[in-house]
Amino acid sequence: MTNAYVQLVGRMAYVWGYPMVNAHNRRAAFAEAPEPGLLGGVIPVAPVGYNQMLTDYVKADQTFIDCPNQDVAYGAGFTALRPSPTA
Repeated sequence: MTNAYVQLVGRMAYVWGYPMVNAHNRRAAFAEAPEPGLLGGVIPVAPVGYNQMLTDYVKADQTFIDCPNQDVAYGAGFTALRPSPTA
């Protein structure tokens, strides 16, 4: 295998694999949430099987997010396609 081929395969593994790993890690972190709420008072989080939406404007003095948009509906949640969220 040439060095260029190995680098290309590594790049493609990162480009296509990172979103799956990121989604898996987020789902695992969300599963630990006891109930739908706001992380840091800003970011919506919810356990698996629930959705949480931001229902108010993000305050200008918050520092949890670098550049929040005031015209975006923020929400988060994972839907379990199993018979129960814990199955």
